[in-house]
Amino acid sequence: MKYLFTLIVFFSISTISFAQENDDSSGRNGDFLIELGNGIFGNFALSGSGASVIFGDGITVSSIGLNAGKFISDNFALKTNIGLLNINTDFGGNNTFLITGGGKYYFGGRVPLEVSAGVVTGQDLTTFISNATLGYGIPLAHNINLEPGVSLFFADSNVDVGLQLTFAIFL
Repeated sequence: MKYLFTLIVFFSISTISFAQENDDSSGRNGDFLIELGNGIFGNFALSGSGASVIFGDGITVSSIGLNAGKFISDNFALKTNIGLLNINTDFGGNNTFLITGGGKYYFGGRVPLEVSAGVVTGQDLTTFISNATLGYGIPLAHNINLEPGVSLFFADSNVDVGLQLTFAIFL
């Protein structure tokens, strides 16, 4: 039910934005980029800035992270993502730390392509990860974009496809 509601909101916002008059500007104003958001489906756990806590039947998942970057040209930003994920169950806990670096390029000022790579490390595990995301920037204000996207997440020999909804804030 949550996924259906999220998809309805996504398509409503997309329809409204396409109905409005479009200009050729990117809608971005600022040198710094901070992204807020998470995956709608797929690679959820360690993406986006902010904090979250999820309670379940005998399990608590909490995470905190920062996903930010600096524009080095009109359409290209160097980015980093730092995150901490804590999972507590009735049988114990586990902390996982993430750090990635990469870049984000806006084709035509509206279509972001992000590529990043990094390391996830936790108890008895260190894994190299990489991610590629393609989306579309819908300007909500002169310094805020809504960026729905499709991502490919690579870890070891596994590939995960995900949908994500991100708010990009330009400062």
